[in-house]
Amino acid sequence: MDATRAIYATAQTVLSEWGQGEGRSRALIRLKATGFNRVILEGYRAGVTVDEALLHETRDFFRREGFEVLGGLMPVHGEGFGKKAHGVELRGSYFCYSAEETVEALEAEIRKLARVFDAIVIDDAFLTACRCPSCLAACGPGDPFAFRRDLLCRVAERWVAAAREENGAVRVIVKFPQYYDRYARFGYDIERFPDIFDAVWVGTETRNPDTIEYGYVEPYQGYVNAQWMRTCAGNVFESAWFDGLDCDEQLFYDQGLTTYLAAVPALTVFSYDEDLFGGSKITRFAGAMPDFERLRRLAASPRGMHVLKPKTGDGGRDLFIFDYLGMLGIPSVFVTRLTSAMRSVFVSAHGVEDVETIAAMKAILAAGGQVIITFEALHRMIDNENFLEIFGFDRSGVARAVVPATCFGVMHERFETETPVHLAGDLAPFDASVLAWGAVVSEEQGTICVPLVTSKTYAGGGRALVWNLCTFGHEAFRVTEQLNVPERVTWFGLPKALVDLLRGSATETLGFRVAMLPRVACFVFERHVVLVNYTSGMKEVHVQGLHLAADTLFSNAASTSCAGSDVLLAPHSFAAVEIHE
Repeated sequence: MDATRAIYATAQTVLSEWGQGEGRSRALIRLKATGFNRVILEGYRAGVTVDEALLHETRDFFRREGFEVLGGLMPVHGEGFGKKAHGVELRGSYFCYSAEETVEALEAEIRKLARVFDAIVIDDAFLTACRCPSCLAACGPGDPFAFRRDLLCRVAERWVAAAREENGAVRVIVKFPQYYDRYARFGYDIERFPDIFDAVWVGTETRNPDTIEYGYVEPYQGYVNAQWMRTCAGNVFESAWFDGLDCDEQLFYDQGLTTYLAAVPALTVFSYDEDLFGGSKITRFAGAMPDFERLRRLAASPRGMHVLKPKTGDGGRDLFIFDYLGMLGIPSVFVTRLTSAMRSVFVSAHGVEDVETIAAMKAILAAGGQVIITFEALHRMIDNENFLEIFGFDRSGVARAVVPATCFGVMHERFETETPVHLAGDLAPFDASVLAWGAVVSEEQGTICVPLVTSKTYAGGGRALVWNLCTFGHEAFRVTEQLNVPERVTWFGLPKALVDLLRGSATETLGFRVAMLPRVACFVFERHVVLVNYTSGMKEVHVQGLHLAADTLFSNAASTSCAGSDVLLAPHSFAAVEIHE
């Protein structure tokens, strides 16, 4: 069965284009031609409301044509509606939820939607960063981020109860944004929201990775979001969602491809307008649907390095690090806790402090498995000598100092890079081998070699590795971009030999290695390998340990090929190949 495909129509669209016969009829033709079977009619956005009678009329029109119809609400502030939030953390017009006038006004909109629809979706502005006197007084001396989560959970419970008073059969759904490492700061509660709401959806919109407009977000983030949300919410996770903002046709296609590789049960596209339907974006997307559905069906039982991303836990300077693992071609399986049966695991600062995590890491190493941690994770545990010793360090050998390097060494080979790559700190292990290093210039000591990858080997074959790389912390967020990735990460400038070492160290314990340049993603499933080239150049990939059946190659590009263990990827293409055990 194919995934459900929904189109979202904003309140402005419902009023202007879909509020009359000609616009509705044009939309109907377009939606049927492009394979949509669900419509979401928004009743409120930015102070604009849609009359209940018009929502009824538009709902009935699309229902008669065979569409499932849901209601939608976008809680952004508009003049004369609720109280606007105050503070410097966000650039958008959001609400203050300490104000009863806000909660009451939006509750009235939700009640209206519940009288019309059997399902309501709250779009991804249900957040707060308000610092008005009322919010500051209510928060008091406590944790402001915990206060925000508690506040929005109370509001959510009230709204869900209100909706059910109007319609006992209504389902209330919340859409999580794409910026997973910022949820906890702005009120999104990944632990409690799946229990409060009937379903959760998640944004897989990544848009243009080379512009600041919506952040320098890599396309693999869409896969991270969908897979991690499924891990956190289970069957309560029902749909992914992306849009055409800051996208050309290719970027819009890439969002669809990556989202379908996460085997999502449903997809929502935001939103119906001329930019999306008047050009080639939606036409190409619709034409690719047979390919996307085929990929979705084969994307069963992901395999790879287990990547720990707990439901709670701040990433420090490892924010959004999971996106870059994927863009280095490391197949990743996202988990919220470790078990001793795992063979290769990656632990960033997000989850390293948990006592159960440390115990599981020790058990994995004792069983001959592998644990990789980041510098930030190691540094966070700097006062725990027993933990440092697991990786061959003591306190004196771990110092934070984000520094650039343009010269690198892998074993006995030396490589120069065109642009600097930032190391996360200075390391000096006392009981670990150095597998790779970066040369750093110091005013006091001249050029010094700083370990970039270290490895401590255990008697049973277990290995404890440290990667001296980081992304950025919350301090990197500025007024120009306060939610998504605020700056470029330099990892892609690493020499290929070092990228292959990182990727190989992540997967060789699992029995395979993949060699290729960055910005090619590798997805390993139960019976297939899927490679995605997100670049405009040809890319060569060499696979060891997975027996590829070349005659089963499935691709969107005629010039993509597979011969034995080698795959040649055309620009912006994918290759799916069966694995023969």
